[in-house]
Amino acid sequence: MRIRKRQNGKWQVEIRIHRQNISKTFADKKSCIQFGNSVEKQLRTFNTTKDMSTTVEQVIHKYIDDFSIHRKQSANEIRKWNKIIRDYPWLVRLSLAEITGEHFLRFREKRLKDGSRALNQDLSLFSVMFKKVINVYGFPLQNNPVAHIERAKENTYGRRRIITRREYKVFLESQEPYRLFFLLARNIGARPFSEITNFRWADFDNINNCLYVRSGKTNNATRTIPLTKYLVKQIEKNKNNNSEYIIPKSKIAIHKKFARLTNKYAIDDLQIYDFRRQFVRDLVERDMPIRKIARLTGHSWSSAFRLTELYSGEKHLRKFGH
Repeated sequence: MRIRKRQNGKWQVEIRIHRQNISKTFADKKSCIQFGNSVEKQLRTFNTTKDMSTTVEQVIHKYIDDFSIHRKQSANEIRKWNKIIRDYPWLVRLSLAEITGEHFLRFREKRLKDGSRALNQDLSLFSVMFKKVINVYGFPLQNNPVAHIERAKENTYGRRRIITRREYKVFLESQEPYRLFFLLARNIGARPFSEITNFRWADFDNINNCLYVRSGKTNNATRTIPLTKYLVKQIEKNKNNNSEYIIPKSKIAIHKKFARLTNKYAIDDLQIYDFRRQFVRDLVERDMPIRKIARLTGHSWSSAFRLTELYSGEKHLRKFGH
């Protein structure tokens, strides 16, 4: 364990055990010592127990405590692990002595129904975890059971689901604040849950007709989203919701409302994120330069470049890309 004081006055602790490097920054040295001792004890204790009857679920929980919670995107990774435990009990209840690549072929077949990206992300999680199981925890697995599982091919043309006028009207006829959520998702291109549901009234500027994104997905500097006069009026209608948030609904509540509407009106193969995709597609079809698309949507340059390529092809790239 190594502890050092950084130039900004904070303290950093670094733990290296069995080729695994874990570091974390604290405001004081005492917290570094407590964290370092705790992590070292957990890793060393678990490493001495190499019982192959240990289940995959037990390893996942241990992996979350030792590694996942220390990552920048810890909440998202933990959510994925919890979904795997909840949806695939037949897999996670297998012991390390039983688990083989054939089980992950079965997992691949079932998970592929949720999309190529979802499958590939889960396989990557498992691959990294089993590397820790072998190299850090010291379990005598002969090989990584996920190593030779073929990843699904991404759709090179992107998701092409178009929201029709009839479908869009269904969501605009829902009660507030759900109506406002779908209206903003379609017309300002903000991320549905990391941005729209986090908009506070303090982020709404009805003088300059804009919204300020202060905590986006990539934690970049504040982004300004311009609003039409119509959208400003629609937001102002919700000012008396007795909440600091413009959309005072949780992600779960919005998903349930979305599911009820799609089931009631037989709307197939639609995702909430398709509202944002439709907005980006409209920008591309209007021949908007890539850098401006990136500024409006909060994408990195490379992501906006790829989206533009998916939605319009090389002609747009030759015109604005270089």
